[in-house]
Amino acid sequence: MKHRSKKVPAFTLLELILSVGLVATCLLIVVGIFAAIISSSQKASDFAGGSLVAESELNRNIYDVVNQEPPYTGQKSTIFATTSRTLLSPPGSYNVTQGRQTYLCNLYVEGVYDPGTSPASPNRLVRFDIEVNWTGDAALQTRAGQGRLTTSLSRFANENSTR
Repeated sequence: MKHRSKKVPAFTLLELILSVGLVATCLLIVVGIFAAIISSSQKASDFAGGSLVAESELNRNIYDVVNQEPPYTGQKSTIFATTSRTLLSPPGSYNVTQGRQTYLCNLYVEGVYDPGTSPASPNRLVRFDIEVNWTGDAALQTRAGQGRLTTSLSRFANENSTR
């Protein structure tokens, strides 16, 4: 009697290798998408923090200049007489730390001509600009793909305003 071997349906080795490769490729694509989403979310969070620092520092410095608070005591008329864009000193360039993040702030001032005033009683107007730079978490200063992040903000202030 002859034994006939029954062929059991199965996948060939080539089919198995191709299917495992396809699944691995799909998983790598999904992991890459999640990594990009996390990186983008972190960058947006960092930018929001930098924008808040710019807003609060600019408001604080304008208030201090207009009300002659330290370190601007006695400098109000000099600051409002500025005609070209200059780094406001003090404080000039300074660091602000919030949590683990350190922000580098550069505060500039520039006089602006106000055509609505007469030369006899000038209403001096100044534009304050702040530039805030940071590079991500202090522990991860060299993160790939993040680089140096920057935001800037401008406001006008009148010499006769009271805030």
